[in-house]
Amino acid sequence: MCIRDSLLTGAILSTEIFSKEDPFSGKGGLSFPEDREVENLLFSYIDTESEKVDIEEADKIKSPTPSVLSALNPQVYRVKEGDTISEIAARHNLRMGTIISFNNIQDVRKLQVGMELRIPNIDGVLYQVKRGDALSLIAQRFDVPLNHLLDANNIKSSLIRAGQELFVPGAKISNFELKKALGELFIIPVRGEIASGFGMRNDPFTGVRRMHYGLDIAGRIGTDVVAAMDGTVATMGINPKGFGKYVILTHQGRYQTLYAHLDNWTVFRGQHVKQGEKIGELGNTGRSTGPHLHFSIYHNHSPVDPLNFLY
Repeated sequence: MCIRDSLLTGAILSTEIFSKEDPFSGKGGLSFPEDREVENLLFSYIDTESEKVDIEEADKIKSPTPSVLSALNPQVYRVKEGDTISEIAARHNLRMGTIISFNNIQDVRKLQVGMELRIPNIDGVLYQVKRGDALSLIAQRFDVPLNHLLDANNIKSSLIRAGQELFVPGAKISNFELKKALGELFIIPVRGEIASGFGMRNDPFTGVRRMHYGLDIAGRIGTDVVAAMDGTVATMGINPKGFGKYVILTHQGRYQTLYAHLDNWTVFRGQHVKQGEKIGELGNTGRSTGPHLHFSIYHNHSPVDPLNFLY
């Protein structure tokens, strides 16, 4: 679905102002005009599960040991014109996640004609052994019988090495990994019209050209604002000289989202919210030229263009 097609037409333009100091100059997270109340929020609230994932990723060996997947004897499929991952998976009676994991597909939309895919004969997940792993722990983590793990990989010894690839039969990739590969990690948080995008623009109050670290989506006061992705409410607050009433969520994969200029919020700190769950209502609080939602996505503490992530 095209994000621009999914936004309702509106006529209200809206903006918000940043401080003169670059909010990512090294001193912390967001900076607000004349107010340091929430300056370090983005660095202070990091999802602990995401930290674990990053630590594990850092432990991967750059030159992994050879795979033992020859026992599976996967077939090779060459992508044809009009193919999709869902169709290929259905044709081979497999889950999409199996094809995605087995071929380390990061974005299914980049599937190209002629690309060769490895197709296993059973559902499962391709897993790269990390430092400190043991076969029993891997089986327990994916909730599969240990003997199935041994048989699928033709393992005769309990010795495994970091970087080694294992196929975990019957396992499923996480909902996060699936949505990421499908390009469905984030959804539009509110219905309205994009009044200002990510990038340089003239400050509406001073005329000075500054960086705008998010999207301004104009709409009616009271319109529901929803979580763009499953996450946890890190904090909420009121910044009268900047973002007004705001909510910050943390997400898996070291992502964070900011929802600002809210009329009110409907969540509490520490609450887990599902993608699409209401977290507040669009407003005109703080320093603003009209009712709108300022929406930002941060990855590893750095702002990214939401239009590259939303669907």
